[in-house]
Amino acid sequence: MRKILSTFIIILTLGFFNNIFAQANCGAAVAIPLEVYGSCGDMFFTNVDFTAATTSTDAPAPTCGGFNTATEDMWYSFEVPAGVTELAFHAFNSPVPLPMVSPACAPGMAVYRGTCGNLTLIDCFNADAGFMGISNGEIRWEVLNVTPGETIYVRLWEKTNNETSIFFAASVITSLPEADCNNPPELGTTGCNILAPSGTIQAPDDCGWTTTDNVVFYSFEVLATDPQPVVIEIEYGQCWANETLGNPEIQFAVYSWNGTNCTGIGGGPTSDPANTTTYYGCENGVGTVVYSNTLPPGQYVLAMNGYSLPSGNSLCTFGIAASFLDEPPITGELSVSLSKVNVGCGQLGSATITINSACSTNPTINWSTSATGTTVNNLTVGAYSVTVSDQAPCTDTIINFNIADQSNFAVAITTSGNPCTGPVTLLANVMGANPANVDFVWSPGGQTTQSIT
Repeated sequence: MRKILSTFIIILTLGFFNNIFAQANCGAAVAIPLEVYGSCGDMFFTNVDFTAATTSTDAPAPTCGGFNTATEDMWYSFEVPAGVTELAFHAFNSPVPLPMVSPACAPGMAVYRGTCGNLTLIDCFNADAGFMGISNGEIRWEVLNVTPGETIYVRLWEKTNNETSIFFAASVITSLPEADCNNPPELGTTGCNILAPSGTIQAPDDCGWTTTDNVVFYSFEVLATDPQPVVIEIEYGQCWANETLGNPEIQFAVYSWNGTNCTGIGGGPTSDPANTTTYYGCENGVGTVVYSNTLPPGQYVLAMNGYSLPSGNSLCTFGIAASFLDEPPITGELSVSLSKVNVGCGQLGSATITINSACSTNPTINWSTSATGTTVNNLTVGAYSVTVSDQAPCTDTIINFNIADQSNFAVAITTSGNPCTGPVTLLANVMGANPANVDFVWSPGGQTTQSIT
């Protein structure tokens, strides 16, 4: 394992989640596109807003989650890609429940194959809310066998018809190694915490990190010959959250690692209990965040937290590109991967090529827009291609891709505070756009802020 050091190439650009509203029955199910989400890989992923849910009578009815004729549900569909025979299904990350205002979420999910009017129920999953409704239920890592090319239909609901929201994902990967601090993968150029669970380590109580939400872990090694201080730079690729009060924040900490298990990972000097032996500092912020510290030779773990927002925590892909990462291996075979960001409200698209292996240290990259280099920005909706060339015996690799319009702009109002005694705060949750690019006008009163009290 060889890692660490000093200059960085940021590989992803900031984006906000786009929210796709599903319809009332199988025939009007919204198709979810297959996208690449950093190290989480290929996923069908969307936010589900149950305020738009209605009852449906499509048969067969779900067999779990308290489903009955009064249950209000949402329908989605997608086509299984070539070569994929298993998918992991997830429903998770509802807004933080507020007593007497916003109950905890108890999600249900039914998965079907076939055609509308002739569906076959593959399986049914549900998760109850936590004790006394203080925590949301989550459906995670339910792996089902699928057939390439078939259409899968997904029916989602909340057990009590709670008008909350939740995220749905069907992932090609069926496990997430970076969610396990016992055997974290090596630090690479991309990361993703979308599928990681919460509460896996003690928060350091530093850098604004006080609760552990959707934490991922990456290992690296510092050698005696590496320059000091060690510098790690992280930037958002895309982020999704169930509310949008400002930009989600990057939070990460560095710990020395025993190379075997999670012992020593978590906590900080001010936490209870304190960790003053393996903790090597943290950083937090928005946009691009830089960590710089002198680290003795040895093995380390970088723990990345999903920032806890007032109504939920952030799910992000992010770029970690640095000179401490080894050059692509010279294998005699050119291997590349493409990631992209679609067009959204107030946001043009982009695409990035990652060189996984090559025949030389400097393959050339040419985009159909005439741009060169690893990243192309300011893409409008349409078809594009990228050609990666290298010296013999490698041959050119051409990837065709589409930038889609995912500017599904919507606004939902959430409340916080005591509705009986006040004060109560109203927040305009913007979905499918950067709230920094949105104008707000409340009526009556004419206030122009995103929230009012």
